[in-house]
Amino acid sequence: MIYAFIVINFAKNLRDFYGYDITRLIHPMKMSLLNTYGKWGFYFMQYFPILLVFPASLSFLKDKDNGTEVYLRSKFGNRNYYYGKIIAVFIMTFIAFALPQFFEYILNIITFPIESIGDQSNLSTFDQTYHEQVKKYWFSSLWESNPYFYYIIFIAMFSSVSALFAAFTVGLSMTNIMKYKILALLPAYLILTLLSAVGSKINFPMNYVFYLMSFDASEKFDLLFPMISLVLFLISIAIARYKGKEAI
Repeated sequence: MIYAFIVINFAKNLRDFYGYDITRLIHPMKMSLLNTYGKWGFYFMQYFPILLVFPASLSFLKDKDNGTEVYLRSKFGNRNYYYGKIIAVFIMTFIAFALPQFFEYILNIITFPIESIGDQSNLSTFDQTYHEQVKKYWFSSLWESNPYFYYIIFIAMFSSVSALFAAFTVGLSMTNIMKYKILALLPAYLILTLLSAVGSKINFPMNYVFYLMSFDASEKFDLLFPMISLVLFLISIAIARYKGKEAI
């Protein structure tokens, strides 16, 4: 699914910028799916709370349904099974989100001239307004020093946040709160929606789109989502620890 969004976005860029002079071309990194100006990136982010569940977050419920859970717990022990499940879901989800974006990263570098420095806002890179917007990027100083390294770090951050939310979802699935697979679609969606609603009430930027879309010029607290994701991951580890003490 992520590859489909990336391919469609890439094809759109080829069509839109075919024949453009290099002085008018957008920076290759700003051609990415997760660019705040991109139509397909906007669509992708609407489905993001649901997409992050599918790579691995349903694995515990599947183990439970087919009886694999009991077998693995008896073979490896409760503690190893539950901890291992959390870690495996984190790794699998990280890879599932990072690999398509690295593929796009390489594709954009190969296809579009690295000398191009344009921006979809149509502002000149020498314009003061443009520089004021750049200062509001996630960790803007990194972008200004090395745009290509910046986007690698952004991919790692985005994939890590996705993986931590997925790990939290599988952690909840280990409790009696989530008895059915369909309920696994709700935790990430409800948390992200609630954060956005609370943020708008207290006039503090908490909308996940501000943080998980690159080159967003909204006011933001850079470490907010990494911190929230880490807290959710610690909760999932606490659940695994509690479940690890249960008798088989």
